[in-house]
Formats: sequence, C-alpha cells, structure tokens
Amino acid sequence: MSSKLKLNNLTVVLFSFSTGFLFASTSLVIASTDVQSQQRKQLSPVQQTPETQQTIDPTRYFQEFTRAQKSQMKALEHRHKLEYQQLKTSHKSKIAEWEAKEKESRHRFFAEHKYGPERRDYIRDFLNRRDLLKKELADEKLQRSKDYDKEAQDLRLDQERKMQEFKKSLEAGRLPARELWPPSGM
Repeated sequence: MSSKLKLNNLTVVLFSFSTGFLFASTSLVIASTDVQSQQRKQLSPVQQTPETQQTIDPTRYFQEFTRAQKSQMKALEHRHKLEYQQLKTSHKSKIAEWEAKEKESRHRFFAEHKYGPERRDYIRDFLNRRDLLKKELADEKLQRSKDYDKEAQDLRLDQERKMQEFKKSLEAGRLPARELWPPSGM
C-alpha cells in the first residue's frame, strides 16, 4: 500500500508494509512554475490552439508544414503505384481471358476448316485482333499515366501556392490558416 503526497515541488511517497514498517521516498519534481508553458512545448504547431499559442515559432511551423506537404505527395505517389499495380493485374486477366476465348474459337474454326486459305485469313484476323487488344490496353495505361502526371502536377502547383501564403502569414507574424495545411489521411 502506498500513498502519494505532493507539496509544491516535492513529492513524498509513503510505503506501508504488512510488517508495520513505514518507508518514505522523496523526489524533487523539477518543473516550470508555468504549467501551461510545458503543455505548449509538448504540442506540435498544428495542435496548438489560439489559447495555448502565445508566440509563433516560424521555423518550427515551416518545418511541420513542409513535412506535411511531403507526406501528402508521398501518399499520392503511393496511391498511384497501387492503382498502377491493379491496372497491370487487370490487364493480365483481360489478356488471359481473351486468349482462352480465342483459343477455343480457333480450335473450333480449325476443326471445321481442315485446309485452305481460310485458315491463313483467320490467323491474320486473329493477329490483328490481338494487336488491337494490346493497343487498347497500352492506350489505357498511357492515359492513366497522363492522368497521374496531371494530378501530381496539380498537387505541386497547389502546394507551391499554399507555401507562398504560408510564408506570408509567418512573415507577418500571424498564425497561418488551417486551410493551408494538407488534409489528414490523404
């Protein structure tokens, strides 16, 4: 069993043992007289509210803002990478499905047409259809890549604009607006 007493900056912990001995442990709590200043130091600039914020540390805010923007760009790149992998998987399954369907129809056609120029025409048409499918898939991949590049470029331009506004706010000694910060969970 123990009990704790706090007197100003001195903490006294009393331990009572079943044998009846009383043991006291003291420790000096080193703390600032201003408890709110300790709380402000523990909060990141984003978490600080106007009540807890008295002075603006521009370098700290700028570092946090830069870190948040980098995280936002990395999240976008990661999302694009995952979507690209899904696209590749989708294309592989489309090609496999198409090949299976074509193989079945080719076998049927060849069973009906044992000889002749019709087979050569069928193979020529088959190769053209396969080239057309691969071209469509390549066009889709190229379009997706262009969309990704455009989205990344738009994000960069938006981040540059917000960075300029952020710097202006810090230079003016004002707390930057929350709208400038990247959205969380992106």
